Amino acid sequence: MKLSTALENSGLQLQAADPDLTSVVNDSRLAGPGALFFAMAGSRANGNDFIGQALGKGAAAVITTENV
Repeated sequence: MKLSTALENSGLQLQAADPDLTSVVNDSRLAGPGALFFAMAGSRANGNDFIGQALGKGAAAVITTENV
């Protein structure tokens, strides 16, 4: 599925290329090539701290509420 398709009707804007997605994860350890990584603040950790790790594992895109 294309990222633009996943974002359709979400109110979110595509800020880069339109990659093909292979999975959706919120744990950077599970990210792999083509993953869409949701970086969310949690009660124990902030997913934004793991964006680099997710991208390093091949994540194709990140959704976050923070400016990075």
